Amino acid sequence: MVNCPPGTFRGGQAHVGRALILTVVRRPVIIAAAAVLLVALGVAAYSLGVIARGAPDLHGTAVEAAPSVADVSLVAAGGEPVNLGDYRGEHLLVFFGYTNCPDVCPLTMARLSTIYRDLGEPDDLQVVMITVDPDRDSPKVVDEYASSFHPAFQGLGGSEAALDAAAERFYIGHHGDGHGVIMHSSQVLLVDPRGRFSRIYNEANQAYLEADLRSLLGRS
Repeated sequence: MVNCPPGTFRGGQAHVGRALILTVVRRPVIIAAAAVLLVALGVAAYSLGVIARGAPDLHGTAVEAAPSVADVSLVAAGGEPVNLGDYRGEHLLVFFGYTNCPDVCPLTMARLSTIYRDLGEPDDLQVVMITVDPDRDSPKVVDEYASSFHPAFQGLGGSEAALDAAAERFYIGHHGDGHGVIMHSSQVLLVDPRGRFSRIYNEANQAYLEADLRSLLGRS
């Protein structure tokens, strides 16, 4: 028989002391609070991990301050005006060239076509070729040229002044030799989904462009 302290039994019923009642009541509350705290700590640890990982390491040359090019205005194949901001929500690859280019332009566009197909022809990636030869490349002509490498690719043209202004925004140099050949920069330019000019890929690091796009697009 267990000896209980005086006053433990009253009227034939057991009465548990106040301290014991508090212990019994608080134990599940403490356990629940601890569980909530552990969940919160887990969420915090995950968030810190995401922040610590940061943006993926990319190749190419980062453009300082990533200026917006959304207002760059050109002309589409049907003659309608188009701003680069119309592609907002997509990653945009921009290449300046011309349809009579003998080597660099077709090689670059073919490379972009291969990359685009290897990535599964993503809806959130658009390739645009902008002509540097407005005398011979109407918007329709350059669009037909670009789409010959892939039906999803687009070509844009415009007036000489508009094209010069666009080239300047992307740090593209170009000049003709007077005999139909136009010397021009051959970089592929990346515009992010917010319309900001973010990276430059010269011929040397275009080999890493597909890997970078996989990271940006979340492709494995």
